[in-house]
Amino acid sequence: AKDSVYFTSVDEAKMDEKAMGEYVGEYYSEEAEAKFYVQVKNGRLIILQKPKTEIQLAPTYKDGFDSFAGTIYFERENGKVSALKVSVARARNVEFKKIK
Repeated sequence: AKDSVYFTSVDEAKMDEKAMGEYVGEYYSEEAEAKFYVQVKNGRLIILQKPKTEIQLAPTYKDGFDSFAGTIYFERENGKVSALKVSVARARNVEFKKIK
């Protein structure tokens, strides 16, 4: 019983214009005291951290992405994107709430 690994089924990533538009917005983390801007650029979803850092997101499953900056997961409330969470080696699920 202790050697079992359980998985949860998730929907696959869909990255058409409509789907990418759901993530676009401004996100803020009180914990990190940082702001991210999610944008569509050249047909790809990116996170912009001003002044110059651009992080390209690679979809892995619905609302989940990989990037050089860590794993990104978007959360939804009532079907709308409400926050994103970033996980890196030294921090997990750092929340950035969507403010615009």
